[in-house]
Amino acid sequence: RIVDMRSEGAYHKGHIPGAVHLKWEALKDANNEVYVIPPEKLVELMGQLGISNDTTVIGYDDQGGLGPARLWWVLDYYGHPKAKILNGGWNKWVKEKRRVTTEVPTPPPTQFSVQIEAQKICLVEELLVEMKRSNVVIVDARSPAEYSGFDVRAKRGGRIPGAINIDWVRNVTNDDLKTFKPAAELRKMYEAAGVTPDKEIIVHCHTGVRAAHSVFTLTLL
Repeated sequence: RIVDMRSEGAYHKGHIPGAVHLKWEALKDANNEVYVIPPEKLVELMGQLGISNDTTVIGYDDQGGLGPARLWWVLDYYGHPKAKILNGGWNKWVKEKRRVTTEVPTPPPTQFSVQIEAQKICLVEELLVEMKRSNVVIVDARSPAEYSGFDVRAKRGGRIPGAINIDWVRNVTNDDLKTFKPAAELRKMYEAAGVTPDKEIIVHCHTGVRAAHSVFTLTLL
């Protein structure tokens, strides 16, 4: 199932053939915007999109894979590892002059079940213990301005003590395509900051979307 995660207006102007539309906000808990969608809501949402436990999900957007990364992470958390991100997304698809359509598909409803993998979420109580260990590294995927406390988007500005700032945008190229950078370049960037495979890596941002992109990138590495 191909999932278009751009704006609804952009989707209706043209999309990859067969793609269904999904707002990334739908993957949030309406009662707690920083937390993952409840399991019963995900079951309902995936069923409406025609996604079963046997379905491979490929998400794309025009922002370097930000929304699709959240979809990938949510599905992974709920025990569905068959999810991918289209590298370069809509931008690369159009630049390569591939086929687009305005036809909106109506996939038949499906059954979807979840199996929560709780170890993929770190709660605050756990973090307060984990951050004291030498083999744990905290990656702050927000912008340098947020990290420094200049750009305040939460109740307070600043950062978690000891967290390393690697802005999620550094995972992708700084051009109109926004494709993932080569593995060697990404590995060098993360390892130079002390983010290495031998450590437990805990990633955060402001609401968990940018962090999902960095978790996806680190999983690729």
